[in-house]
Amino acid sequence: MVASFAPTLPIMLGKGRMLNAMTHLKTALALAALGFGALAMPQAKPLKRTHAPGDSAAYRYELKIGGATHAGTMSQTVSRIEADGSYVLESKTHGGAASSGVYMANGVVKELLGPDVNVAAYRIAFMTMFQSPPAPVQAEDFWTFETRMNPVTGARAVRVVYRVEAIESLGTVETMRIRFSMTETDAPNPATSDGTIWVDTATGWVAKSQFIWRNAPIGPSGEGMDATLTMVKEGLAS
Repeated sequence: MVASFAPTLPIMLGKGRMLNAMTHLKTALALAALGFGALAMPQAKPLKRTHAPGDSAAYRYELKIGGATHAGTMSQTVSRIEADGSYVLESKTHGGAASSGVYMANGVVKELLGPDVNVAAYRIAFMTMFQSPPAPVQAEDFWTFETRMNPVTGARAVRVVYRVEAIESLGTVETMRIRFSMTETDAPNPATSDGTIWVDTATGWVAKSQFIWRNAPIGPSGEGMDATLTMVKEGLAS
């Protein structure tokens, strides 16, 4: 599951003031733990995602933007599996804000649902998305994801490069630590997202993710701003 890779994160900035585009983080943040100790990787891992109706996970998040830190919790639940293997993910914050989206079996954003969905929501969704590899991977393996601009949703063309660093134990959970770099490829001032994702090798769910955003569309009027976001699955150390 995504942790895209697209959970709900309506984030209040100050007393009652919510960044205009941040409203759409409800449908954008895709899912994205600790206990260090990188291990040698004796064999390739498939990182195949497993989904069933009712599967759920809870996460803690911390967003740093404009000199302020905003923290909270959110939950994600798979509500339906489609015939093509895609799944519907329902996200909800501790404060009660909810949203949903449809994701392909490999985690790629297919459609965001709800009245607040706009171009910014899709841009953030692709900035936090994790696409599982097409084949088993091991240390130093890499794969890429590219998409063109979508004239219907307004989602921009993006390119993401993923590279496996090592297997790492986050508490009792075996994860694969993966570095990534994403950039929009069809804009004069592209948004970028770089960071690290820890993926549970048994389930394919994201256990922890760290994002560094540049020119993300989260300003009061949707203008680009820099920020960092960390998401950790409940039960794992920060």
